[in-house]
Amino acid sequence: MKLLGNFRHMVILGIIIRLVLVPFLAHPFDMFAWYRYVDEIQKAGVSISSFGIIPIWNSFLIIVANIYGVLSNILHISVIPISELPSNFDPSYGITVITDPIFNTLIKTPLIIADVLSAFLIYKISFFYSKNYSVSRRSAYLYLFSPIVIWISAAWGQYDSLAVLFTLLALYY
Repeated sequence: MKLLGNFRHMVILGIIIRLVLVPFLAHPFDMFAWYRYVDEIQKAGVSISSFGIIPIWNSFLIIVANIYGVLSNILHISVIPISELPSNFDPSYGITVITDPIFNTLIKTPLIIADVLSAFLIYKISFFYSKNYSVSRRSAYLYLFSPIVIWISAAWGQYDSLAVLFTLLALYY
């Protein structure tokens, strides 16, 4: 039981590390692209017929659009127009707004969940092949605390963690 408790504490530490980075770091171009999609949904809505043809990530963005719409109204938050910033803060990517911490957190939440689930799957797969709890834990920790994994999902905001999760699920099953 002590092994499971230690694993649980390490997973919690991995989540905390990610949550510290999530609201404040993001690639402006990627967040702008997702914000633009969310903004279109908030303005025009989504037709029922498009649910079957839009990718999983865009389906998630539909949910984010509704949650963000409610939270931004309640908390009186909004994106920051680039035109209101000093010119040296313009990244020159053709973006028009910088997203706020609430939007960044909503976008990156499934990425953190995917990282944790991937670490768990790595643990399970490693144990299946090694029959060694220590090797399994270390394998999961290597993934969970890998700087590139943390950077891509929690800081940058790329959805590569979802691809990793589904690849590991395919391997597991």
